[in-house]
Amino acid sequence: KELLKIAKRDLNAVKVLIEKRLTHRLPCNDYIDFLKYNINDITDFNVDYERLNEQCSQFPVISINLAYQAYNQELYDKAYKFALKSCRNEDHPSKGCELLAHLIITNKATKSHNLTYDEKMTEAIGFLTTGHEEGDIKSTANLFDIVNTPILFSKFADMELAKELLVDL
Repeated sequence: KELLKIAKRDLNAVKVLIEKRLTHRLPCNDYIDFLKYNINDITDFNVDYERLNEQCSQFPVISINLAYQAYNQELYDKAYKFALKSCRNEDHPSKGCELLAHLIITNKATKSHNLTYDEKMTEAIGFLTTGHEEGDIKSTANLFDIVNTPILFSKFADMELAKELLVDL
């Protein structure tokens, strides 16, 4: 974090040190800080980002950062890939299930183009439930928004579940 602060002012003074931290044998802790705090152009660094993404995206905290970056760049299929990896992680607490559900519901991911509205909602609710069960408050809030509607307006309404979710919110 300190090196990245210095890089804002004087990139050349710390560039080599940052590159070394991102290319050593176990770079994932440094990579998450890089993803969060780097404001320089990533092309300023001579780093194999594909290798880092492959090696480190097994950790939800990294894959969700990569998913949001891809989403912000309107690379929705790439965002879907990383959000799915983050949400379905069995070794670490899930993150990003709300982004995955959003990509499905809004039809931004290619994988959701052929799904009916009901199929999209069912899949999204499944991911949001996973996120909620893992303690992700964003997933809980999105799931609450879906189920907290009168049964007359949505077949996905579930007032009992909405009451349970409200306690967590």
